[in-house]
Amino acid sequence: MDSQREFIEELATSLDYWTDTLVRSVSDESDLRWSERPDEFRKLAEALRRGGAQDAFASVVREGLRGVIHSVLVTLDGGTQLAESVLLSITDDHGETFGRDLHEQFVSLLLDTGRIK
Repeated sequence: MDSQREFIEELATSLDYWTDTLVRSVSDESDLRWSERPDEFRKLAEALRRGGAQDAFASVVREGLRGVIHSVLVTLDGGTQLAESVLLSITDDHGETFGRDLHEQFVSLLLDTGRIK
C-alpha cells in the first residue's frame, strides 16, 4: 500500500474510533477519564436516553467528524481560500508528495468500505 493510501486509511480508522468513543461516552458504562467535560457527557447521555435518540446521535457525530476530516483534506488539496496565499503539501519519508485529491480519495475509501452509502 502506498503512503497516500495508508494516510487516507488512517484517517478513516480515526473516524471510526472517535465515532465509537463519542457514542460510548454517552452510555451508562462509559469511562470518561479522557474527557475534559465528563459532566456534559453525562447530561447528554441522560437526555439521549430519555428521548431515545442514541442512534441519531451516532449518525450526526459521524457526519460531523467526517465533515471536519473532509474540510481539512480540501484545505490540504488547495481547495480553499487559503490556497490563494499558502499552498500546503504532504511529503512522505521517501520524498513522495501526496496528490491534490486527498478529499476525493477519502470519500472514495469510505464508499468502497461501506462506511458511507
